[in-house]
Amino acid sequence: SKVIKFESGSTLNIRHACLSSNGKVMLVEAYDDYEPNGKDLYVSFKKGNLWSCPVKITTLNTKGDEITPFITMDMKKIYFSSDGHPGYGFSDVFVSTRLDDTWMNWSIPENLGRTVNDAAYNEAFVINDSGNVAYMASTYSHINNLDIYRIKINQPKNEDLQVNGKIVYAENSVRKISSLELI
Repeated sequence: SKVIKFESGSTLNIRHACLSSNGKVMLVEAYDDYEPNGKDLYVSFKKGNLWSCPVKITTLNTKGDEITPFITMDMKKIYFSSDGHPGYGFSDVFVSTRLDDTWMNWSIPENLGRTVNDAAYNEAFVINDSGNVAYMASTYSHINNLDIYRIKINQPKNEDLQVNGKIVYAENSVRKISSLELI
């Protein structure tokens, strides 16, 4: 094990952490002494041999618990579990996209749906480096015990679609289109 040293002033109790692929950003699940029952997501940045004091990511946290963050290899998305966002069970897995380089602004979390979540407690969602398999812990089979589940990820093919042509409307007016106009 390795000791992680933060700048002075941090009084958080960290239960789970995830390091970005470049090693410069760490997302942590933590709680402070004032809210021992409320787990939230925080971000910290590498500063030499130290890490900055973790800052709460208010755009992701709720009055419930947000736990087990996982950063994708491209550092654009975070997967985490929550019982504070609407879901199917006790705790569901969500995904959110980073909106800027501050790591404080994220898209509205999206529930991964019934293909991943159920009425159980679901947490610790991680994706392998190839991006084709995910793992998560769930109480699906045993109400008091977490089991590890493997989930195959079907990745859509990234094929560029280019359309050029013209649209003729009923009044016989013509409008040229390009692939940039297609949504």
